[in-house]
Amino acid sequence: KKMAYVRAKDAKCTMTIVSANGILRKNKGNSATSCFVKIYKNKTLVHQTRVVEKTTSPEWNETFDVDQVNMDLGVTISFELWHKGTFRESLIGIAKLKWRKSVTQRSTNTVTVEGVPGATGTVVVSWEFDAKSLQQRVDLQVK
Repeated sequence: KKMAYVRAKDAKCTMTIVSANGILRKNKGNSATSCFVKIYKNKTLVHQTRVVEKTTSPEWNETFDVDQVNMDLGVTISFELWHKGTFRESLIGIAKLKWRKSVTQRSTNTVTVEGVPGATGTVVVSWEFDAKSLQQRVDLQVK
């Protein structure tokens, strides 16, 4: 199998928030939640999904661009899961991708929610780097 790994400097990345699974809020047991995701690149908000009502496994399939990805500096993509209540929003948990030096050009990953005691779940995210904006591409053979 051949995989392409990239080093990016000011590269454009297209991301898709596919879904989340097993989302449980602290002290709420197995109850369904109305939730959405805020996506940050190094603490800068780049996208917010729509709210999916009353489920523990929401599906978004929302695609957006993340510009100026610089692997030499390191990039952290954070996915904050939020509950949308009638009167207020509350943080369910945070999932993070940390990119350093190189990353696969195209991939789908499942990232675990953490950071809030009692919260559980995963976020499924995929990405693809624009080949025209890549600084370097290295093809590796994977057995």
